[in-house]
Amino acid sequence: MPFLGEGLDGLPQLEMPLFGEGSDGLPSPEPAVLGMSMAVIPPRTPGNVADVVLSRMLGGTETVILFRLASNGTVLGVPKTLADGLEGIPAGTVGFGTKFGSSLQSLGDLDGDGVYDVSIGAMDDVDASDDEVEMTSGAVYILFLNPGNEADAVKSFLKITPFTGGLSRVAPRGR
Repeated sequence: MPFLGEGLDGLPQLEMPLFGEGSDGLPSPEPAVLGMSMAVIPPRTPGNVADVVLSRMLGGTETVILFRLASNGTVLGVPKTLADGLEGIPAGTVGFGTKFGSSLQSLGDLDGDGVYDVSIGAMDDVDASDDEVEMTSGAVYILFLNPGNEADAVKSFLKITPFTGGLSRVAPRGR
């Protein structure tokens, strides 16, 4: 089980496997990059110290780990992996190699359900404009989270790009 302990620099560290799993189920020789971005959000379950979202990148596969901390620094329960096709994010939503998790931010309770929501940046997300010309424009995913006792961590989401989610009215298209 992951444990949040103190590193050599005195800062908290999460112990997780350094290597991911390949398509054959064996450990991948490529190291995972853990913690490129991190955000602390108020707990979704009473009695927890905080919930944490932490990016994890392995090759072109990017995920965000959502976990709950107890007052002693241990991770409660099983961490949730937020990624394409997992935890309420429909398959085909997040593309391969988009750097999903390149930025993370707690947003407060946007939908008024008592649970704080998060934004997740994907700086290399590819979008299609009105005339279907694909371009790397980046995206921000707003994730509306369920309370801690739900099966899926994500209740719903909104993807914002220069062409979707209302941003097209303010962002220049560069044509």
